[in-house]
Amino acid sequence: MMNKRKVIAAISAYLLVLAIYAAFFSIPVTPAHMEHPLYKEVKRENITTIPNAEYIMYIRGSLNPAILVIATVRTPFIPHKTYSSLLKYTENITESEVKKRYGVDIDLVYKGEKIVEINNHTVIMDEYDVYLNYLTPSPIRPKVIKLDVGAYFCRENFESIIIAYAYPPIFASDFDEVISSIQC
Repeated sequence: MMNKRKVIAAISAYLLVLAIYAAFFSIPVTPAHMEHPLYKEVKRENITTIPNAEYIMYIRGSLNPAILVIATVRTPFIPHKTYSSLLKYTENITESEVKKRYGVDIDLVYKGEKIVEINNHTVIMDEYDVYLNYLTPSPIRPKVIKLDVGAYFCRENFESIIIAYAYPPIFASDFDEVISSIQC
C-alpha cells in the first residue's frame, strides 16, 4: 500500500513538472523588433509552438536590398540544441531571401567573428562573405555581400534573440545603427 502511494506521488510530481515545462515554453513570445525608418517589416511568422518561437523579416528596399531577420524563442537560457537549430533556421531564411531578391545562387565563406553591443547585451556574431552567382550577368550589382549572424539571451523576457543581417557594401554604414535599434 505504501509503495503504491509513493509511485503515484512520483508520477504526479513528474506530470506536474512536465505540465509546468509545457506551459512555460508555450507562452507566446514578445517578438524582438527593430525601429529604423529605412527598413520595413515584410514578413512575420511563427516558427514553433514548443518552445514558442517567431521571426520578423525587415527589408531595406533597393536594387541591392539589405535583409534583417530577427527570431525570438522562449527559453530560460539558450540550450545548445535549440540555439543551433534556430540559428541555422534563421540563417536559412536569410539565405533564401538573398537568393530570391538578388536572383542568384550563393556561396558562403566564413570570415570570423565580431563582438557587438545590442542594448547592453554583448553578442558574438559570425561574419560571412556571401558570393553572389548571378543567373544573368549584371555589371551594376555587387559580387559579394555580407552576412552577420548572432544570438543573445534577453533575461527580462526569458527569450533568446537570433539575428541574421545580410547587406550589400552600400549599406555597410547602416550596421551599427540597425543592430543598435533591435529591441527585445
